[in-house]
Amino acid sequence: MMENAMEEFIYDGSQDFEANFERWFVLNCEERSYYNDTQYTEEHGREVFAELVKKQWQGKRKKSQLS
Repeated sequence: MMENAMEEFIYDGSQDFEANFERWFVLNCEERSYYNDTQYTEEHGREVFAELVKKQWQGKRKKSQLS
């Protein structure tokens, strides 16, 4: 059984997109399983992950432009 505190995914800039996706996908599947949610297919997971990475990158870019 999983602990109450699930591992938080943090994008590792020293790894490529694929390695980060694979780590995120495993964690996401574990979390969805824990909460009895339907797990993403790999294809849909890839779309979701790409959008999350894009939003994170845009947020960091906005912050640096405001500085």
